[in-house]
Amino acid sequence: MIKKVFSVAAFSAILIGASSCHHEDKKAEVKVENFVLSDTMQKIIKVDEVTMDKVDGIVNLNGDISYDQNNVVRVMPMVSGIAQDVKVNLGDRVSQGQTLATIRSVEALGLQNDLVNARAAETLAKKNLEVTQSMMDKGVASQRDLLQAQQDLARAESELNRVSNQLTMIGTSTAGKGAVVALTSPDNGFIVERKLNPNQPIRSDDASPLFTVSDLKRVWVLANVYEVDVEKVKVGDSVEVRTLALPDKVYYGRIDLVSNALDPIARTLQVRVMLDNPNYELKPEMYARVSVRFKEQDKEMPNVPSAAVVFDKSRNYVVVYHAKDNLEIREVEVLDAQGPRTYISAGLKPGEKVISKAALLVYQAIRQ
Repeated sequence: MIKKVFSVAAFSAILIGASSCHHEDKKAEVKVENFVLSDTMQKIIKVDEVTMDKVDGIVNLNGDISYDQNNVVRVMPMVSGIAQDVKVNLGDRVSQGQTLATIRSVEALGLQNDLVNARAAETLAKKNLEVTQSMMDKGVASQRDLLQAQQDLARAESELNRVSNQLTMIGTSTAGKGAVVALTSPDNGFIVERKLNPNQPIRSDDASPLFTVSDLKRVWVLANVYEVDVEKVKVGDSVEVRTLALPDKVYYGRIDLVSNALDPIARTLQVRVMLDNPNYELKPEMYARVSVRFKEQDKEMPNVPSAAVVFDKSRNYVVVYHAKDNLEIREVEVLDAQGPRTYISAGLKPGEKVISKAALLVYQAIRQ
């Protein structure tokens, strides 16, 4: 590529002359003789050296957002019955102790009856102990009779505690009669799974959770890697995640898990990325596009800070720095812009220096 140098005073005239004498694709050479960086501008700019580095390859994966399955609470059925009222929907925010649903249960009714009987048995055992104690004081009852009465009371109290605790555990009040059980949220968070509908039969021996609650402060991105790309993706690789819902926002993370089990049908491996989600922008089941960066083994290219590249009239330029009074605007060909670094396929050599901060300001000042 032919080197290009531009003069502030002669730039317009040179362009006019060049367009009439040369082919439109031929690069003009114009020396800068009048432009010098001021002391103020020198304090603003930053100069970086062109370096040679391995080019980052990119593997694009399809995936979706999932809740952190290691940080959830699941609400299980404690009794059998029929769902009477479901008070929350998928995605609702809930607080600890909030009622999620109510269940009408024959088991709960049976426990309520057991509670009534246990209370009656405790009352009778207390009366019996009082009478036995009085009879013993009068010499009518023996020490053995008193010991038996004390044991009867202890058993009655134990049974009452057992039934009361069981009712409390399943979500039924011990204050009154009734066959309604309240399912409550064990923690603050969001309903990320709901498998209960009104009038749905429930079995206490079913291990499936009726509700799953997650705080969503951290989410998983689960993506699939095709078999041909498996060797390119490793734990610790940096990734960029984009969603359809927020296409202009990029989330940065790293792969923290690569599955060892290949899906026999899709021929893919699943990888996992953990992302912080403080504003709850990322929601379960959102579609995600995951770009994984890896180092190409045998491919090195000159690269500069991305801020050094100025895009103007469909072309890319950099300001090459030789000295404060010797600057050069040079057109370059960009291979790929990868975050903070841009790889250059033509126009720069390793060791050359470019302005990487306030490059646009200097570029415009020279062009004036």
